[in-house]
Amino acid sequence: MDYGDLIVHIFTPERRDFFNLERLWGDVPRWEIVEKPKKKRTSGVRRG
Repeated sequence: MDYGDLIVHIFTPERRDFFNLERLWGDVPRWEIVEKPKKKRTSGVRRG
């Protein structure tokens, strides 16, 4: 997937080894993606 400034590679481990992406993109800075905690859902029904 190519979103202009962001490229996402999705491969099986075998394909990843075949294309050797670490060699191709190894000098590019990495971003750490931290998952945000999920908010508690409310039903929207008021009681009382």
